[in-house]
Amino acid sequence: MVTRNSTNLSELAQRVVEPHELVEGLDAIRYIKACDYQKTSDYGILAEELYKKFGLLGKQVLEIGSGSGNLCEELMTMGTGLVVGVDAAETMVAHASKKYESLIKEGRMKFVRASVYGMPFSSEFDMVVCQNSFHQLYKPREALQEMVRVAAPEGVVYIADFRRDVSEDSFRRRVQYTKPEIRGDLINSIRASLTKQEFRDMFDSIPDISFSVKDAENPTGLSERVDELIKRDPVPHWLDYLISQRVEIKKFKRRCI
Repeated sequence: MVTRNSTNLSELAQRVVEPHELVEGLDAIRYIKACDYQKTSDYGILAEELYKKFGLLGKQVLEIGSGSGNLCEELMTMGTGLVVGVDAAETMVAHASKKYESLIKEGRMKFVRASVYGMPFSSEFDMVVCQNSFHQLYKPREALQEMVRVAAPEGVVYIADFRRDVSEDSFRRRVQYTKPEIRGDLINSIRASLTKQEFRDMFDSIPDISFSVKDAENPTGLSERVDELIKRDPVPHWLDYLISQRVEIKKFKRRCI
């Protein structure tokens, strides 16, 4: 039997989906209280990674599973033209909308409540980003297809998420440094995540793309700013990179015949 706080690596052999696909209500409030704090380095590290890899100036960016909106803010400070956060949870969208009310009024940021399986957008975003939310999805193939659909021609879909194909040392080390109140959530997230091969197997059903799936790289030394973010964070979130992967999808521009 799989227990909530067990760190037995053999339990990761098969994917076990989260108890609930949607983080809503009291679970959402608990998540916000535990994870939405100023010194967390998660979002700044990924924003720096995206900035160095793709450039962000003037781009239209969509974040899937935007939660508290912190990554949206970090991307906006990197010079994006517009950042739109999508979350299926009413609690999350209400929290982020209130938190960033002034930036929303300026037209620099927007939050939309919608399902990842049917988003109210055309193929309009230069970049579609999903950070540590993909593992929550019960229908990952359908979600992946929809994320590619809303990307503009020659746009990028970038998924930063946990992976199940991890070493025992890195798995136990990350769990050890997790707050007790959300330790079970982290373990469940890793159990629900996909392996690199499981991602690759889904791409056969998506035409007109190129893709890569690889382990995340250690972010220390990425930039002086990232090193400072890691230093000030009371929780070593950079350890997530040791149990994470990066999925990069480039959408082709179809040729007219």
